[in-house]
Amino acid sequence: MKKEEPNLLNDFVWLKISKDQQQVISLKLNFLDSSYAIEERFFEEGYLKFNTKSGVFIEKFNLSQHEYQVREINHVSHFIGTLDVFFSDNKSLKN
Repeated sequence: MKKEEPNLLNDFVWLKISKDQQQVISLKLNFLDSSYAIEERFFEEGYLKFNTKSGVFIEKFNLSQHEYQVREINHVSHFIGTLDVFFSDNKSLKN
């Protein structure tokens, strides 16, 4: 039996975590696009453009722009507690 490929629009949860880790927001993915070098995600809440090194999230109506750098997992382990709280409050997103 062949394993089904994940549906990128429905099988993943995209989260935006504030820099101070006080707010976690689940983003609603509407559309995605991929090319050789650039990935794009179009959310109800804004637009994300990224590659293997960096990215930018532009909030809806261009209210704010957030630049990101890709990090090794050991650099983001401090988010685990924030994510535990978020998923305990949003159990339906775990499935």
